Amino acid sequence: MAGALTAGTMTIVDVPRTWGILLTDRRLLFFTVNNLGKVVPGIEFTIPRADVTVITPPTGRVMRVVQLVDEDGEDVLRLHFPAVVRRDGEALAAALGAP
Repeated sequence: MAGALTAGTMTIVDVPRTWGILLTDRRLLFFTVNNLGKVVPGIEFTIPRADVTVITPPTGRVMRVVQLVDEDGEDVLRLHFPAVVRRDGEALAAALGAP
């Protein structure tokens, strides 16, 4: 609809969000992080730790992907960790019991 209204001079771009993730013994907590790397106060959402498992799809050298699935194997969330924080993604996957 935006292209029709602007004669194709405007496009919509999907920008990935940056999250701060805290893993406790009971759940995953997600916090919004602004462009300056500061955590915005408040919890955006939580996922009970017992409700998700990790599968690790094959990834390249640049990006680490951690995919959270529920008991039925349905996707819950897919987290992408760029090369700078790739080890953080590997540590999260290991803590959640990735195969």
